[in-house]
Amino acid sequence: MQDGQLLPFAGWGLAGLPVVGTFLQAAFALADVEARTLPVVGGVVDAFISLQVFREAAIQFKASTAVVLVLFVLIAAAWVGQGLAMGLLRNRDVTFACAGLVSVLFLALFFGVYSSLFASGIGVAQLGLFFAVPFVASAGALGGAWLRDWSVDLESAAAEDLSEASDLVARKRETFESEYRRKVGADTLDALAELAPNAVADARDAADREREGYDELETEIESVRSTVADASEGRRRAAELLESARRRDPESAVDRIQSTLADGVRTAVERGDVDLTVRSRYGRTYEVVNLQSTFREVRLPPSNEPTHVAEVDRTIRRLCERDDVDLSSVADALDEIRVHQERIERHVADTEESFHEAHEAAETDVERAREELERLEGAVRERVEAMLVEGHDPDVDSIHSVEEELREARTALHDCRFDEAERLVGEARDTADGLLTAVQFFGSLAGALDHGQDRVSLPGEVDPQLARELAPAFESEYGVDYHVADGHISVSHRGEPVAAEPTPDRDRSTSRSTTSTSSSTSSRDEYVDPEEYVDEVLLLFDELAAVAEAGSDTVHLETGELPEYAVQSEALAAIERFCNRQSDLVETFDVPAGAPPGIVDVRFTDREDAPAALDALYDRFKEQYV
Repeated sequence: MQDGQLLPFAGWGLAGLPVVGTFLQAAFALADVEARTLPVVGGVVDAFISLQVFREAAIQFKASTAVVLVLFVLIAAAWVGQGLAMGLLRNRDVTFACAGLVSVLFLALFFGVYSSLFASGIGVAQLGLFFAVPFVASAGALGGAWLRDWSVDLESAAAEDLSEASDLVARKRETFESEYRRKVGADTLDALAELAPNAVADARDAADREREGYDELETEIESVRSTVADASEGRRRAAELLESARRRDPESAVDRIQSTLADGVRTAVERGDVDLTVRSRYGRTYEVVNLQSTFREVRLPPSNEPTHVAEVDRTIRRLCERDDVDLSSVADALDEIRVHQERIERHVADTEESFHEAHEAAETDVERAREELERLEGAVRERVEAMLVEGHDPDVDSIHSVEEELREARTALHDCRFDEAERLVGEARDTADGLLTAVQFFGSLAGALDHGQDRVSLPGEVDPQLARELAPAFESEYGVDYHVADGHISVSHRGEPVAAEPTPDRDRSTSRSTTSTSSSTSSRDEYVDPEEYVDEVLLLFDELAAVAEAGSDTVHLETGELPEYAVQSEALAAIERFCNRQSDLVETFDVPAGAPPGIVDVRFTDREDAPAALDALYDRFKEQYV
């Protein structure tokens, strides 16, 4: 041992002389043993008591109480403890604690026991020598602790604490992750996220905070290792980090996360958030209880007993209340509910898709019929709206009845009465199609009257009785006599005879005096103002769209099979002229000489197929001329 290391122990040994002496005195006194009778010890005692001050002190010491004697024994034990802490344990804190106890207690007891010696008439020199003893002992104890080179020991202790703290953090982190996977886990959280999103988010945040705690400890451990130069400060911070690592309780952390998550799930279940519903594109839910048995029941873990779809919420609630069922089992049950829900969705998807096509077609025809009504005016419009829109006559189909039928069809769909739903929506589609034809016909009839026409053929979709119901409105609006007979509507101005039979010069299909084929052809060579034949052109677009096929770039329309009001030669000339100007959509638009009759041939560019191109042409024509 080097000299610098011996000096602290020399001080400690110096302090031990009076401490051990008083300890022996106290021990002999407590044991009621006369020290002078013992070999060696007796000689030492005789030597000390030869001085008056030690003789008087021995008398005073024997008069002390047992408590005081025990305290002197305690001082000796503290002195021994200081020596062990300095030498074997190398513990600075324990060393200074023991040295302080030796110093303070020895001084206090020494003066407390021997203070009466000041009045005993002993010489000053002897008294000074005697009362210097506790000061020497205190100085030796404290000096030894102070002079001890603690830097090496502190660094070693700090390194041990940091190593232990690092190992402890790693083990507890692994414990946390293992328990978290077992009791909670990512799959369980994913399965519960839809039911209790806030609780799942809180659980994930709590797990992240726990991981961050371990990360911070590891960062601080590395920081102390690499940056703290002062041994005492490093020892203190290492001890704090070790204590922090010991306080980490990964199992309790996982239990708290699991408990909070379970509370959130139970709250969601009690709130009624668990249900097996399938929602349609119309924003309503299907009555899945009306489906066949394979869809009305679902087997839920852990029992896998059949559960009625109306009972899934109560089943999940009972699972949450059971102590023997963990969150992963609840998550598995919720996952099975979700899978069963997807099976039902796939089952109803095809029916809903075909239903929607017919439903959308009916709604489109209804919307177009409303738009066509804008073309009518005065009493005619009011009467058509009353009959074909508002449905004042229950025996006549109307937009109101179509909308009611669509509502009934949607109700049947969501009640899972699929056959009835398809029947109702099909009927609504057909009715809407007929209404659109009727509204378009009466719009074209109004246009024909504006152009002086006096006879038109009724389309098959228009009920002759409906045409008769509108007679007063047409007569008052246009000042004509209006008659329906033999599938035709005949009109004449007041005072003129009504044409009873179709004649070439009065039928709307010609709209002019009888002419030859060459004159019809020449009429298309002359300029025709589309604004005068808007209704007829729009009707021709509808007829072309009716025969257009998806994916095809051509359309062929036999004009001889169309209603007479729809194929005036002037209207054919107007649509031909308009379409041939739309070169981005139309490649060729050919109307045969003398049509009608004859076949109209249209070829479209590769930009759109026939249906899409005709829709675009229809919209352009309306924007330009309506």
